[in-house]
Amino acid sequence: EDRNRECARQAVELVNSESIVAQIDSALIERLFNKSTQLSQTAIVHFVTQLARVSKEELDLVEQPRIFSLQKLVEVADYNMARARLDWQKIWRVLAKHFVEVASHPNKDIGMYGIDSLRQLSSKFLDKEELANFQFQAEFLLPFENIMVNSPGVSRDVKEYVVNIIAWMVENKKKTIKSGWKTVLHIIRAAAQENFEPIENAAFNMFESVLGTNYEILSENFTDG
Repeated sequence: EDRNRECARQAVELVNSESIVAQIDSALIERLFNKSTQLSQTAIVHFVTQLARVSKEELDLVEQPRIFSLQKLVEVADYNMARARLDWQKIWRVLAKHFVEVASHPNKDIGMYGIDSLRQLSSKFLDKEELANFQFQAEFLLPFENIMVNSPGVSRDVKEYVVNIIAWMVENKKKTIKSGWKTVLHIIRAAAQENFEPIENAAFNMFESVLGTNYEILSENFTDG
């Protein structure tokens, strides 16, 4: 009975929200997100925090989860990636927590969508030169590690996709990875302990690649910790 009541409440809220959205010019909605780059540092963190909250509510819809706000979070993150690294770090901490939660969604397709969004952002971030004495890459890739290590609700398919993404980064972003190597090795270790052959094999192959073709780059950039 409680579940039926919750479904009914969500259905009413969904109808109400769609009715409101239908009355607003879609171009104005897009402009809101496009102009997020003009927000102050405090304001953009508040904006992203509230957008993540709305996204969580949409994804929690029992009958029909929605990814509209999740899509907009990815767009806002992309638009604002040019901000100063310390400012971007505050934004990313909000986003990273949400992406880890999305990966654990009971609907595997939504979990995979969240991971793919994380892949797109990570790929763009790794194209940026990492500043000396900073560990931004390690923190940026941390959601992947948390998904492998600290999220028991994540499906094996999602974890396998995470390992494949990291393997792709090792192969294609090796020249720009610096502090990120530490997180990469943590993910390989976690994958090797999964007790699921496809993930274990992918981890082994990745480790071979790191020690073989990438060892010199790894030794130059890896820091203890």
